[in-house]
Amino acid sequence: MTQTIPEILRRASITSLFSTNTFSNSWSTWQPIIRSMIGDNFTENSLINLGDHLSEIFRSTGTSGREQGELSGGGVAWESLVCWYINLCTAGSRIVALKKMSLVPKPIQDAITVNYGNFACNTESDITVIVFPRLPEYTTEMKDVDFEGIPTFVRGKYNQELINRLIERDFHEV
Repeated sequence: MTQTIPEILRRASITSLFSTNTFSNSWSTWQPIIRSMIGDNFTENSLINLGDHLSEIFRSTGTSGREQGELSGGGVAWESLVCWYINLCTAGSRIVALKKMSLVPKPIQDAITVNYGNFACNTESDITVIVFPRLPEYTTEMKDVDFEGIPTFVRGKYNQELINRLIERDFHEV
């Protein structure tokens, strides 16, 4: 897979999903069901049609309880499954779904923050979907070079400052 900004962010998004116990534990049940639904030689239509079955995939790990912890964990699992699916369907495109707010570029975080006097309220959204502009900075492979004085990678990891700067510059097109 190429190292475009959307693909780098998509990889970080999916990695963060699997880093949570809720998603990771559920995945061991969901993965065989998903594989049986799409088959080994799946097509684009198989992936798209998988969306019709997300709720039954999700229910395969459900419990009958209505305790707050179960409801909260279920909500996290559902949001994570949906985020994973959106990223699956949009792989190779300029669209990325993010569940973890710390992955959302700072200019977008700032835009969804509401200020009440001196109090900044940033209620975390369930999933943030970003459509990047059709510009070379987002659609071509990122190399380990400086862009406007900002290194693309720092210690082998993608530099979040770069994406923040680009999103700020191109905000009206995001």
